[in-house]
Amino acid sequence: MTVRMDIPEGPAPHLIVETREGVAYVTLNRPEKRNAMSPELNEEMRATVEALATDARCSVLILTGAGDAFASILILGLRVGWPLATTLDHAQAFASELVQRRGATLSDPGLYRAFAKQWGLTTG
Repeated sequence: MTVRMDIPEGPAPHLIVETREGVAYVTLNRPEKRNAMSPELNEEMRATVEALATDARCSVLILTGAGDAFASILILGLRVGWPLATTLDHAQAFASELVQRRGATLSDPGLYRAFAKQWGLTTG
């Protein structure tokens, strides 16, 4: 059974949320912006994660992005234990930098190193 959370009428929502068999599938829905975080998407993510945290139908959350681009900082934040607000702020900063450059992935490790250092993920 697929259950969709309330989706507002009008323009396409920034998030699409479906639950099936205890799994919530959350899709970032800004392919035209390569799923970059925005203030609106940050707020939708915050509200969605908080709602899913208390939803008995959901024991697992799978996060993906529409189209061919997805900022994975949200997964990093979950992995290293950042608070949700910090994770969303980092995701927005990284995605904002990334969308200014060509290509879904960058060969310049300097960009990644700078963020890793800024976020305290490196020792050097």
